[in-house]
Amino acid sequence: MNNPASLESVSFRYLPALDGLRAIAIMLVLFAHAGLGHIVPGGLGVIIFFVISGFLISRLMIAEIAATGTLNIHRFYLRRILRLFPALLLLLAVFTPLSLALGVTVTPAHIFSAVFYVANYYHMYIGYPAYSPFPILWSLAVEEHFYIVFPFLVRAFQRDFRKLLPWLGGMAGAILLWRFVLNAHCQGADAPYVLCGLTGGARIYKGSDSIMDCILIGAIMAFALHRHPQLIRRLFINRPAFWAGAAILLSTLLIREENFRATLRYTLQSAASAVLIVNILFGNRTLLTRMLEHPWLIMIGRWSYALYLFHFAVAMAIGAWRREPHGLQGVQDIALYFGLTFLLAALTYHGVEKPVQALRRRFRAH
Repeated sequence: MNNPASLESVSFRYLPALDGLRAIAIMLVLFAHAGLGHIVPGGLGVIIFFVISGFLISRLMIAEIAATGTLNIHRFYLRRILRLFPALLLLLAVFTPLSLALGVTVTPAHIFSAVFYVANYYHMYIGYPAYSPFPILWSLAVEEHFYIVFPFLVRAFQRDFRKLLPWLGGMAGAILLWRFVLNAHCQGADAPYVLCGLTGGARIYKGSDSIMDCILIGAIMAFALHRHPQLIRRLFINRPAFWAGAAILLSTLLIREENFRATLRYTLQSAASAVLIVNILFGNRTLLTRMLEHPWLIMIGRWSYALYLFHFAVAMAIGAWRREPHGLQGVQDIALYFGLTFLLAALTYHGVEKPVQALRRRFRAH
């Protein structure tokens, strides 16, 4: 069993199983975009990423406040820039000219939407052309919109996190209610454009205002674990809770009713993922934990940001090259997709991300 003291004493300690979870999440996304979206839940992979992000970054914030007495927001944003921008700029440098060479339209507005993290709303309200590499950046936009506000909220309550938890819970509940409102008004061809954009489904799934509660739920678990460790252990870190979380997660994939899938699905997936995460990290060490800590999965987890950035661009480039409107076709396309994606991710991680880590440590990155 992991040391129970880790529940009370939040630290900057590396949690290798989180990289294993990232690996599982990114592989769900990669296989879904390889043409297997009808059987592989790529959307669940993104939800897991959101929950991990909220949980991990909240724990790092708690650890920084415990160590220094405050959250340095200036350094927080510098660390975010150094973490995200080098690989993103490389994506733009490689795939902007390649897309143009393949006959894909790329405008300054497209690049602006990528650099300033508004790709989700650009995609919903304006739309990218066929084979554009930029729509995949929607989830990064959601995260950055969340972290524009969240650090200030944490610092406002840094002296007593017990007062923060009701605010976080209220925000998550309000976003869930907002999804119900959007779902009620964004059905059909006559849905109001101002509220719903080009398509109602994408508006709910990709809107920061309608999906960032998935990140919030990860943050809530982190703060609850810090403030009420024994209660969280008693309620959620045990075998019955683990299997209940797994069953709920599976049920969200099996239930195909559209209203459920547009509303409650995301809340249940996020809550179940949060329960599974704390069991894997702080419960009894099981075969699953050891599997997630396998060196290969840890490696894929560390490459996950670059894999996410480049996989969709590679798929779109292959589609533009072959002029195939239905995505990757055949074993050759899929093999090329995976090969190029992993090659670019490995080169990016070792050639760009790792060298920047030394600079990030100057701003107390962990």
